[in-house]
Amino acid sequence: MRPVLGAWKQWASPFLFLTFILGLQPVWSQDSTSTFDVSVFLGLPYSEGSLELDLYNPGSSRTVGVLFLHGGGFSGGRRDHVLYSDWCSILAKNGFTAASASYRLRQKDKGFGCDIPIAEKRKAVDWAGQDALTALRMLKTNPLGQSSWPEKWVLAGSSAGAEAVLHAGYSLNAEVAGIVSFSGALDASSAEELAGQLDLNLPALLAIHGRQDRIVPFGAAVHRECDSASAGAWMLEGGGALYARLKKLGISAELIALDEDHSACNSAMQNAEIMQKVLRFLRSQK
Repeated sequence: MRPVLGAWKQWASPFLFLTFILGLQPVWSQDSTSTFDVSVFLGLPYSEGSLELDLYNPGSSRTVGVLFLHGGGFSGGRRDHVLYSDWCSILAKNGFTAASASYRLRQKDKGFGCDIPIAEKRKAVDWAGQDALTALRMLKTNPLGQSSWPEKWVLAGSSAGAEAVLHAGYSLNAEVAGIVSFSGALDASSAEELAGQLDLNLPALLAIHGRQDRIVPFGAAVHRECDSASAGAWMLEGGGALYARLKKLGISAELIALDEDHSACNSAMQNAEIMQKVLRFLRSQK
């Protein structure tokens, strides 16, 4: 393996260490013959600023890779949180190159509540979406110089990260095969414009969302249930509404609706059955 972007350190998480030593099979793989040895590269720079990503590389990669953005209300969160690193590790153990990226947190020390004007919220999402495009461009260059590298990419995200990747895929026209959204939503005005973009080969969607979510709505509703007179009363289309809209437009879409609140964005990433559906979705993007 040849690192080409600087002096990186190669590490393995405890999960991967046990996998190597004990010869464990992928925890949530349907393919019992999967034996991908995973290498983890931490802190790969992907922009001229200080933005970095962690890359989980199975060596012999499937044709689809995944770029993931963390949650945190555009004011916090970490790409290397154990929830996200474990999720990316499992993808890689199943043969999918996965990257977890940091992005600009425009709302740091400001928050993302009902007192934040809609225009400011949109800028925060756009900053993160633009950073996703930058990271995607880097990943498409095959930075490790491998003979086997993904031909297609899927964007994935949790909460704020899901809002960012939905924006990147459906508003910024990222060239990706699909999007996996854990409790994310799209600006309602952007969602309404999708009907005029059918010639752009819009990405497939796998939306995982809690029906009781009062922060990022499951359907078409105001962000955080803000009062209509508040500055931050931003209309969004969550997983349920966006699924229905895409199906009506003839775009491939799947929905996993959970009887949970916004915490579904975390619990779903630890659910074995849902991981199986994520893996099937990725395999279908060949």
